[in-house]
Amino acid sequence: MILLIGGGGAVLPAAAPANPAAALLDIRDFGAVGDGTTINTPAIQAAIDACSERRAGGVLIAGGRFVTGTITLKSYVTLRLAAGAELLGSTDISDYATDTHANMYKGEPHMNRCLIFARSAEHIGIEGGGVIDGRGLPANFPNQGDRAKNRPMLIRFLECTSIRLRSVDLGVAVLPGHRR
Repeated sequence: MILLIGGGGAVLPAAAPANPAAALLDIRDFGAVGDGTTINTPAIQAAIDACSERRAGGVLIAGGRFVTGTITLKSYVTLRLAAGAELLGSTDISDYATDTHANMYKGEPHMNRCLIFARSAEHIGIEGGGVIDGRGLPANFPNQGDRAKNRPMLIRFLECTSIRLRSVDLGVAVLPGHRR
């Protein structure tokens, strides 16, 4: 599993809203298109930002295959992937943010980007019956012409507390050699 937690963070149950169904914000209401090709990063991030401002609830990913670059989870937000829904990592490295903590591992300086990122967030989560697929197969990364041979990680949480991961399929991780 590709989950990095720094700064003494712990994986703990996240606080749930009193009425989870009423508190869900559907990414399609923010313009996301689940066609498997449209880059939905701005729409998904707008839903996350709106949910965080409310300080409770979840962001619903349902009814399609949604492609995205880096999205940043914020405090009091749970990504909820409905059964059958897929959150797909973009296969274009330029869709991934470069400010997601350049945590370099020995021999792996190319992994300084990620699909789902959080820093100093609390009460965050990812759950549901859907799939997060980083599409990290060797055919997708590194991109042709990318001298640095960048390859994004799937999830990176730094200095976060009260993290909940439940019943979500992490699909094809964005790592070489991983097989489904």
